[in-house]
Amino acid sequence: MTDIAQGAAEADGAQAQPEQIQVPAEAIARWAALDGDTPLKVTLTRGDLDHLLLGLRSLAIGQSELVSALTGHINQDAQESARALLTADQLCVAAYNRINAFITVLMLAAAPEGGAPAEG
Repeated sequence: MTDIAQGAAEADGAQAQPEQIQVPAEAIARWAALDGDTPLKVTLTRGDLDHLLLGLRSLAIGQSELVSALTGHINQDAQESARALLTADQLCVAAYNRINAFITVLMLAAAPEGGAPAEG
């Protein structure tokens, strides 16, 4: 499945809830070792940017599902409220994973400007 197709499936809430992934400790340590004022160079792929963009998109759609869940609750429609809440949760987990994938790539790829490129 392409990243775009996967993003559309996530937006529809059709994906089973994946396990939440974390940013690896080595990526965090590498990032922390970079000076905060140092200009950085980073090479990213389109797939890396897809993670960020589709993650943000999933968060926005998840927000809309939370509104639907609250509206269903207010209207005493427990079934619609539960459906929307489950979809919002799935979208949140998918967004979290995509954004963490982007953060990991960024932290591992960033190198001081003029320095040696990061080894992946």
